[in-house]
Amino acid sequence: MANNFKIVWNINGKNTIFPVKIAKSVDNEFGKSPSLVCNECKGDLKQKYECVKCEKAYRKGEITHRRDKETKLVFEQKSKQEYIKQLIEQKLFLCEDEIQITELTNYLENLNSEGVYEVFTTDEDYIPYIEKVREFLKLKNVALFGKMGYAGKRRGVLLLSTKDKLTIIPLRDYRLVRQAKQQTDKVVMNEEIENLFKKYSKDQTPELYEEFLTKIKNGEELIVERKEEEGVSPPSFLDEQLALLNK
Repeated sequence: MANNFKIVWNINGKNTIFPVKIAKSVDNEFGKSPSLVCNECKGDLKQKYECVKCEKAYRKGEITHRRDKETKLVFEQKSKQEYIKQLIEQKLFLCEDEIQITELTNYLENLNSEGVYEVFTTDEDYIPYIEKVREFLKLKNVALFGKMGYAGKRRGVLLLSTKDKLTIIPLRDYRLVRQAKQQTDKVVMNEEIENLFKKYSKDQTPELYEEFLTKIKNGEELIVERKEEEGVSPPSFLDEQLALLNK
C-alpha cells in the first residue's frame, strides 16, 4: 500500500516542496508461520491479560490505558498516539548533507534495512523529477541524509538511488550500535561523517514521549500548532545541478 508524502528539500536556504508516494520496497518475511494451539484439544489460543487487582481479563486490543513505569502516570494510549501524530508530519526533510556511497560500507550497522521504502509518483507531471533526483544522486555517487516523519515516528534516513528505484533507508540510532569487541588502531573514521550519523540517526520518540508525560502531569492541552513550509514546486534547481554534473 502506497502513502501520499511530501519531500521538503532545503537548497541554498530555500525550501523546495513536491509531492510523492512511498511504499515498502522489501518484504520482511514470507508470511508463513505456525500458530499456537491448545496442548489438549488443538484448538486456537487467545492471549489474555488479567488485572492483578480486580482480576478482570482483557485481550490486548481491548486495553486502552498505560502506566509509565518511571513516573507512574496513567494515560490513555490513544491520546499519546494522537499527540505524537500531530508533531510528526508525514514528510521527508532533506538538506545538503550527503555521504559518498563508497563510504557507506563503514556504516552498514547504522542502516535499518528492515524498513526500506521506495519513493515514486503516479503523477505524470512529477515522474520526470523523480528520475532527475535519481540521476542527480547517481552522478554524484552520494546518498542524502534526511529526517522522515512516518507511522508515528520521526527517524533519520538516507535517500539514495538503487538499481531501479529511488530508495529511503532508515537509520538505526547511533547509540544502539555496539562498540567493536576487538579494537584496532588502524581504522581512521571520518569525523564529519560520524557527526552526521549522530545528528540524523538520533531517535526522537523518547523525547516526544517525555513531552507528552509532562503535559499530562501539568494538565496542559495536547494540541500542537504548526505552519506549512513555503516553497516552490517542482524542484527546478535539479536542472542546473545536472547540467553542471554532466559537463
